[in-house]
Amino acid sequence: MRKPTLTRESFSTLLLHLCWPSTCLFFALLFFHKIIFSRASTFLSFPDNSVQSFAWLTKLTSAWRNGELPLWDFTVFSGTSFVGELQTAAFYPLNIIFALLTHPGDQYAIDVYIVFHYALASYLMLMFLRMNRLSLMPSIGGAIVYAYVGTIAQKAQGQTNIFMGMVYLPVVLGFFLKGLRSEQVLRNRWLYLSGIALGFSLLAGHMQPYVHGSIALMVLTVFMCSRSKDCSWRSGVTKLIFVGAVSALFAAIQLIPTVEYLAHSYRWIGLPDPIRGLGRPPYAAYGFHEVLSFRHLLSIFKPMNDIPDGATLFITITGLILACLGCFAKRRLCWFAIALVLSSVLVALGDHTIVGRLSWRIPILNLVREPIRILFLYQFAMALLAAMGAQWLLENVTRRQWQRLALSGALLALILFEVLSSQDRLFQPNGSGLTPNSYYARTQVVDFLDRQSAGESDMYRIINFENALPENIGNVYRHIHSTYGHRATMYAPYFQYLSRDWTPGSYIFDRLGAKYIVSRKPLDNFRQVLNADGFYIYQRDHPLPVMQLLTNQQQLKPAQVSAVKWARNSVGFTIENAEAGQLIFAQPYYPGWRVYVDGQSRKVIKSDVLMAVQLSGNERGVVWVYSPYFVWIGSITFIIVVSGLLLSTFCKRGGQVGHRGEAPWRAK
Repeated sequence: MRKPTLTRESFSTLLLHLCWPSTCLFFALLFFHKIIFSRASTFLSFPDNSVQSFAWLTKLTSAWRNGELPLWDFTVFSGTSFVGELQTAAFYPLNIIFALLTHPGDQYAIDVYIVFHYALASYLMLMFLRMNRLSLMPSIGGAIVYAYVGTIAQKAQGQTNIFMGMVYLPVVLGFFLKGLRSEQVLRNRWLYLSGIALGFSLLAGHMQPYVHGSIALMVLTVFMCSRSKDCSWRSGVTKLIFVGAVSALFAAIQLIPTVEYLAHSYRWIGLPDPIRGLGRPPYAAYGFHEVLSFRHLLSIFKPMNDIPDGATLFITITGLILACLGCFAKRRLCWFAIALVLSSVLVALGDHTIVGRLSWRIPILNLVREPIRILFLYQFAMALLAAMGAQWLLENVTRRQWQRLALSGALLALILFEVLSSQDRLFQPNGSGLTPNSYYARTQVVDFLDRQSAGESDMYRIINFENALPENIGNVYRHIHSTYGHRATMYAPYFQYLSRDWTPGSYIFDRLGAKYIVSRKPLDNFRQVLNADGFYIYQRDHPLPVMQLLTNQQQLKPAQVSAVKWARNSVGFTIENAEAGQLIFAQPYYPGWRVYVDGQSRKVIKSDVLMAVQLSGNERGVVWVYSPYFVWIGSITFIIVVSGLLLSTFCKRGGQVGHRGEAPWRAK
C-alpha cells in the first residue's frame, strides 16, 4: 500500500485553511493594541464583567486545573449550585481550554481571551459569507462590520458571556444552509455542525444568543423553503427540529442543571420583587424597561450613549450605505436579512409597536427579559446586507479587475477608518471602575478573613453587609465563605429562609454559621475585631459552625470536627462528639447531594431548609459529596452527538470517505 505523501496541492490547502484564522487573530491583536500591548485598557471594569464573569472564570479555572468539575459553589449564598447558574459557563469548551492554559485570577489573560473571541467572530462571519458565494473583499468588510462595531462589539465590556455566545450565529446559519441542500438528515454532517454551534452559543453562558439564534434558524427555514424546488417544507422543518435536538443534546450537561436550578429559584429582572426562574417577566418590565425609543432609531447614523443595555443601530455610515445597496441583491438571503432587520427592530421597540407587544406572548422568546437584546440579529443581518451591497456594487459599477480592486480597497479603508474611530467605545481605561486587579486586591481585611477561615478547625461564614466586599469574593479567595453573593438568581428556599429575618444579629445567621460581619460603616451591638482600609470587621456573639448537632433531646450545639478537607464539590471531616440525632450541614438542601458516614451511604434529610443526616452516636468519618445525575446523562448525550458527527463525516453512502481538503469558507 502506498504511503500518503504531502503533495504541493495538499500543502497549499493546509496553508489556506490556516491563513484566514491567523489573519483574523492578527487583526484582532492589532485592533486592540491598547489592551494587548500597552495594557492601558480592559474589558473588565463594568460590574457584570468584574463581579460575575471575572470571579466565575477564576473559580472554574482553579477547578479545571485541579482536575475537578466546577459543579458546586460553597462560597456564596451559604452553598449553591455553580453549574445551575447558566451564566457561569462551567462547561463552555473554550473556557475549559482557557482554564488549562492560564492561571486563576489573571485579568490580562481574560482580556486576551475576549480579544480572541472578536477574532473568532470575524472569522466565522467570513466563513458564512464565503460559503454563500460572496467574493473575498465584500466578505472581509462584512466580517469587520459584524465583529468590531455595533451591538455585538459593544456587548463584550458589558456582559462577556452574552458576547461570546453571539459569536457563533454565522456558522449556525451557514452550516444549516449547507445542510438544507442535502436530502439526508441523520448522515448530514452540516446539520450536526449547525446544532453543535448552536449548543456552543448556550454553553458560552447565556440563554439569549441561543434563543435568538433559534429564531433566526426558523426565519431562515421559512425563506429557504418557501416556493423552493430544492427544499420542501417537510424537509426544512425536519432538519430544523434535528438541529434543535442536536444542540440540546450537545449542551445537555449544562441545560439540565440550569432548568433544574431555575425551576426552584427566583430571578431578579430590575423590579423590586423577583419572579420565578422559569417565569415570564411581567409586561411592565418587558415592554417598557429595556427597549428602544423612536428617538434611538437615529443611532443608525451616529452612536448614542443613552440606549439601554449598550445597544446601538450604528454599523458605520459606509456599512449603512452598503446595506441599503444590498437590498437590491436578488437572492433569498437578501430577503431573509431584510426580514431579520425589520422584525428585530420592531421587537426591540417593545411596547411602542404591536410586534413588540406580541413578542411578550411568544413562549421561550419572552424568557429574554430585555427585548432590545434581539438587536443582535439586526447586527448580523446588517453586516450580511453590507457584504451583499459591496458585492452588488463591484458587479454592477466596475468592469475591469483593477477598478474592482481599487473600489474594494476604498470601501475597506472607509469601513476601517470608521471602526477605528469608534473603538474606544468597546473598552475602558485599565484601573477604572471595578477593574479586578484593584477591586479584588488582597487588602488587610481580605487577608484577615482568608487566614481566619483557612486556619480555624471549625467552619464559619461571613456576612458581607451591604456588599462591602466584592459580592463573589469567595470565587477569588476560596477560603472566604459568605451568606450572600451576586447573580441574577437565588435558590428560592434559601431566599425564603433569609426573609424570615435579614438583620445581621438574627438567629437565622447563627444557624448559617456566620461568625464575622464585614461593613463599610460602624455597627452597634457587635464586637469589633479589625478596622482597616475603610472596613470594619465585627464578630457575632453566638454563631454556630457550619456543622451542627441536633440531638434526640432537641438540643442544638456545635459539631466538633477535625481533619477537615474541602474540595470543589465535597467536604470531608472526622466528627469528635457524635451523638444520636442529626448532623446538620448548614447549607440549603439541594438534589444531587450524597453523604457517606464511615464509608457507608446514608440518606440526606432536611432539617428546616438545611441538609442533615441521621446519626446513631458512634460515627467518626463523614463525607458530603455533590454528585448529580446530569453529569452522566450530559456526558452520554455529548458522546452521541460527537459520534454522529464523525460517522456522518467519514461514513458516507457506499463507504465513501468525504472529500478531504474542502475549505468551508471557500466560495463555491
